[in-house]
Amino acid sequence: MCDQTMKHHDNGALYWSASTLLLFALVLGGGTFAAFQGDVVAQFVAIGCFAIAVWSLIEAHQHESPASARAIFYIVIVVGVTLALALFQLLPLPAHWRVAMAGPTLRSLIEQAHNLAGVTQTTSVSLTPHATGAALIASLPAVAMWCAVVQLDWHQRRSLARLLIVFGLVAAGLGFFQVAQGPGSPFRFYSFTNPSEAVGFFANRNHHAAQLTVTLMFAGAVLLSSIRRALAHGSLDSTTGLAALVSALSIVTIVAGLALARSRAGILMAMFALVALAGLALREAVESRRADGERKQGSARWLVRSVIAVLVFASFFALQFG
Repeated sequence: MCDQTMKHHDNGALYWSASTLLLFALVLGGGTFAAFQGDVVAQFVAIGCFAIAVWSLIEAHQHESPASARAIFYIVIVVGVTLALALFQLLPLPAHWRVAMAGPTLRSLIEQAHNLAGVTQTTSVSLTPHATGAALIASLPAVAMWCAVVQLDWHQRRSLARLLIVFGLVAAGLGFFQVAQGPGSPFRFYSFTNPSEAVGFFANRNHHAAQLTVTLMFAGAVLLSSIRRALAHGSLDSTTGLAALVSALSIVTIVAGLALARSRAGILMAMFALVALAGLALREAVESRRADGERKQGSARWLVRSVIAVLVFASFFALQFG
């Protein structure tokens, strides 16, 4: 991906627009039906972020930045695929195309599908074009965030990742209060919600669990990055040690928050995430051992033991509260 910063121009505005979009999407995008007010606000913010991303890309291209060509490629791929899928489902097909593509059996199945969906037959592929259009609009925040992040440098991406971890921890803490105070908690922001589980900023516990699982992966990546820096320098300074400690505590907190959400899908995703993090830790230990020989075998073992201890402790929380 674009590992080099677009050096010839300042993309600070792009970073702040991405941070704002992340905040609005996580805090206001928790409704469970289309055209909810929070979703509309997040989508308008996404339009602004997308406009800034396009303007930043044009500026970088004018300065002939080598990273701009890669950014254009990635942006065109994501935006193009999103639009192509929507247009394929929404554009009306000529009658003779529909007859040619669908034999008698398939046409019968299509009629049954329309009847089950309770909608009249349409000339497009989609059974419910309005819902498909709403899904396209709902994808605006994700597409805009991609277009922004692909242009940010490494330091800005790391800062954005830390911001995402902070939002995840706030959501987990919010879930603790929701469970402790019960169905009447003032921290439940939606009327139609899971009344006895942690839902964070969302109305549905599965959506809350999905956010925490993503946060779990980022916290694990920060933990591994901190330990890698410690191995590279041969010592653990205060900054690296603090980052590793905060990341480890974040993992435990997030897994506890997942358990309080009582989402089976969330727990399953978290288990896959923990296994993936353990695999990354083992790979890092093997690479460190090969690179530095016998001198740092003890450090490699310390890396594996530290990460596995955190993951086992986190798993204990999942089993205890789940």
